Amino acid sequence: MSVLERYSYLVAHPFRKLYWFLFRPKTAGVKCVLEASGKILGVRHAYGKRKWTFPGGRIEKGESPEDAARREIKEELGVELADIRLLCKHYTTKEYKRDTVYCFAAWPLSTDFRIAKAEIAETQWFLPNEFPAPQSSIVPVMLEAYQEDEKNRKSG
Repeated sequence: MSVLERYSYLVAHPFRKLYWFLFRPKTAGVKCVLEASGKILGVRHAYGKRKWTFPGGRIEKGESPEDAARREIKEELGVELADIRLLCKHYTTKEYKRDTVYCFAAWPLSTDFRIAKAEIAETQWFLPNEFPAPQSSIVPVMLEAYQEDEKNRKSG
């Protein structure tokens, strides 16, 4: 990705937030806890507050949440998913929009990522109990749902 593409994300983000503040749109998005070898992938975006979070993005019109998650992971990290499971749905008005986030656990077919550098500044693998700060407000919600899901999968 070019410097110009990364710059466009930096410039556009404050205007998106202003639009959300003025119009309070109803939006839907996805986030994925990607797991490989007992670790989960954290990302820091190249725009906004750059807190640690999980990869994801918005759901396009007519797209299912699962298809959106698969597309976003492909766009941001360049990998296909072997398996994907819905963990929870989270509703928030944190950024002024009325946002429903579908939270998934997913397993990539490969950990050889091709990062979309205009959008992603950094990626790193962490143990689930060592996810770093500062982190996005959705991280604790997703980690709790992920750990509960893991517990249920192992006992069932």
